[in-house]
Amino acid sequence: MPSAKVCLGPRWSLVQARTHGCASSCVTSFIKHDPQERRDLQITHSPARPPLHPAKPPNMDAEAISALITSRKERQIQRLLWVSLAITIITFGLSMTFLGIMSFFISWAGVGLSLIFTITLLFVSAKERRQRNGHHGATNIVVARLSCTQRKPSIFFAFFIAMVWAAALGMLCYTVAFFDHFEWVGVWAKMKAVPVSELIFCAAHVGVLVTYGVLCVKERRRVLGAEHEKWYMLGQYVERTAIGHFGQGISMGSGFRPSPGPYL
Repeated sequence: MPSAKVCLGPRWSLVQARTHGCASSCVTSFIKHDPQERRDLQITHSPARPPLHPAKPPNMDAEAISALITSRKERQIQRLLWVSLAITIITFGLSMTFLGIMSFFISWAGVGLSLIFTITLLFVSAKERRQRNGHHGATNIVVARLSCTQRKPSIFFAFFIAMVWAAALGMLCYTVAFFDHFEWVGVWAKMKAVPVSELIFCAAHVGVLVTYGVLCVKERRRVLGAEHEKWYMLGQYVERTAIGHFGQGISMGSGFRPSPGPYL
């Protein structure tokens, strides 16, 4: 254990006592008998402690801090939502060419469900990020829950919409295969590329939604720390995180929140 170096005169006595509160320090008390021998006492001081609050990293802005908190899969999930929104708009434009007849209006059902799904999740996830970034610079405790994209309703709904788009894909395959049998003449006979393009975008949308659901399941398992458990049996996860002066997140423990109802 480190101790102070002490040079004592002949009339000094040294009494060392250990304190119970600190296991790595010794309290040394000196009993002085003669004031003239004060000059003989020389104590080498221990090195100074590091500062309690370290300096802010040079290039640590709010965007970098947010990137540290957000995982790579979560950012991929957000990009897939934007891709799904773009494909939905393009598919709706292609379907309007024949007023949805080529897919027997199944594409329109997929468009409506996809718009509600993606816009809602993008809005709620943006709100969650604003709340998370709004605590930068604070010194309080923030309760972090599962993201809206990792909850059971969003995962179930994503696979359900993928099934709707798969049904539209099958119907478009049927209409494209028998497109030449329709009694259309002139320019309408040359517009076979429109349902073919709609078919391609429907297939791409099925792939995007399935990929989204798989990533959400993996991210949910990672957050809950139960990679070998069934994802639909995992409860609501609560993590207590302390936000430091410069936005650094410090984990304060985690666990499952008990609830009488079904977990989301």
